[in-house]
Amino acid sequence: MNSKFANKLVKRTCPVCGSDSCLFILGIKYEMLFPLNPTYRKEWFSEATIESDIELPIVQCSSCQFTYSQYTLSEALQFDYYTVAIDKDKSLEKIFTYPKRNWFISIWNRLHSSMSQLQDQIKVLDFGSGWGDFLAIAKSPGVEVFGLEFDVRKIAYAKSIGVQSGNLEFIKNQAPFDVFICNHVLEHLDKPYEALVELKSLVKKGAVGFISVPDFNDNSMKHEILAIQKGEPFSKNIDPLGHLNYFTPDNFNRLIEKAGFKVIPDLTVSKVKPTYLNRLKTRLKKMVVEKQMIHTSTSLFVYSI
Repeated sequence: MNSKFANKLVKRTCPVCGSDSCLFILGIKYEMLFPLNPTYRKEWFSEATIESDIELPIVQCSSCQFTYSQYTLSEALQFDYYTVAIDKDKSLEKIFTYPKRNWFISIWNRLHSSMSQLQDQIKVLDFGSGWGDFLAIAKSPGVEVFGLEFDVRKIAYAKSIGVQSGNLEFIKNQAPFDVFICNHVLEHLDKPYEALVELKSLVKKGAVGFISVPDFNDNSMKHEILAIQKGEPFSKNIDPLGHLNYFTPDNFNRLIEKAGFKVIPDLTVSKVKPTYLNRLKTRLKKMVVEKQMIHTSTSLFVYSI
């Protein structure tokens, strides 16, 4: 990649098997992302000297067929990306929506009811807690909640609504935890397996949890590639700056089990949030816009072994 921006990128090997052999799938220019993600501050991209014609490659591992973004931002720029490039107010607005609140209530009810022993005191960890909105729902008498987060803006907000949030050192001092959630975090991380191993070290044996990522099964990925090639709208989850990993249900399951978790088969979650689909039905003439509201996920309830 010949570019002024190239020295701000770090080339990745496959985050699942470590192979450096890969096949090019498609390239995404960052300017294609603006219509999909209204939280992006366009001026940041100019300030970071990201040329508008730079294509960020998404590739597939030749060994294990895992799909991933070939480059990640340098550590310093990555921190800047999450704390400056994303508009705080627009990001915060999303936590006040009924669909998201209802989704988190459903997850918490399932987690709470699935605990093998009735406990009066429960410690809950949100591994990548953002603004703390899930933990605000879970917090109640006898339930202590803690969020792992590095964005100081989000930590401050979480504390303002009664949620204890902080960095990894802070969380380690509170461990171990009885219940955990890791919701749409692993797709953002350079090393998702290592993150899962870290998560397991923070929870008790037998702790129950919920882990979710965007679902990029073969059909959905082919659909997105075709849409991009035709110049049509595509999912905001295709974002090589923010979304580094593109999981299928099969490789996601294997990674979860490799890290030391077992799936709880009796607990199931709808792959598409129904409230988003209801929006679609009422506004069919705005399919281009509404398409971005459908978040298809691979979601698993698990326990630590």
